Amino acid sequence: MATSTATVVDYCILRRPQIDRFNHIRGQEIENLLKSLIKSSREREELNLTTELTTLTNNLICRMALSKRCSDNNASGAKEIRKLVVEILEIGSKLGVNELFGPLREFDLFGNGKKLVEALWRYDQFFEQIMKDYEEKMVNGQGKEGVDLMTIVLETYKDTNAEVKLTRTQIKFFFLELFMASIDTSSAAIQWVMAELINHPQVFKKLREEINMVVGSNRLVKESDVPNLPYLQAIVKECLRLHTPAAIIHRECMKDCKINGFDVKAKSKMLINAYAIMRDP
Repeated sequence: MATSTATVVDYCILRRPQIDRFNHIRGQEIENLLKSLIKSSREREELNLTTELTTLTNNLICRMALSKRCSDNNASGAKEIRKLVVEILEIGSKLGVNELFGPLREFDLFGNGKKLVEALWRYDQFFEQIMKDYEEKMVNGQGKEGVDLMTIVLETYKDTNAEVKLTRTQIKFFFLELFMASIDTSSAAIQWVMAELINHPQVFKKLREEINMVVGSNRLVKESDVPNLPYLQAIVKECLRLHTPAAIIHRECMKDCKINGFDVKAKSKMLINAYAIMRDP
């Protein structure tokens, strides 16, 4: 999966101007969130920031990927994908370490392995149909306006002269990881930033001063402003260090190698404690 995703990500980097087309989408969804926050504040209503941020990240990914908002009533395809991704994440989280690394890994003791395979198969079939629908629209000359990520990726998939060669499996895995990232990690990271700022008012004050000096108080911060906001960047990086989205990282060695004097054999599986590394003085 990592190789598949890396291939498509490399492609997206090559087509950076295409990705920049989605700036207005991100701006619109952030503006919707802020309007909701302001409305609740003026009416003195309680607001669940977790729910609001999860909706934000879901809608961002859905709109950029498939031109649909997950929260819309008519976005059945986007909602079904999100439902499948949540199911895959929930089943995957039930797999114990012994089932992945120990002598019992050959046996599906609790049936979670079978359930995960079935969920992935359903995702594969559902997403295959979405890709076919897109391809049919492209053949009929539809969908040229408001181009989304799926259209861009499929154009390269169909282009025999493209610099990066993509497979249907790579495309499916790429979108699967995009939706996985929108389920929790992105919204959780934003929540931690807000929590740390609230708990450190002096830092919050300094950040507001930087934004007022660089951006002013008459408009919202844009993505193009970020390079000119070094203190904001530092805050985000520090929060990601303290509250790592993925505390445990799984890696598998591709070939025999030596690390710090230790021989590591190919196919060796490792669990890296990113949480401990990031908090090591």
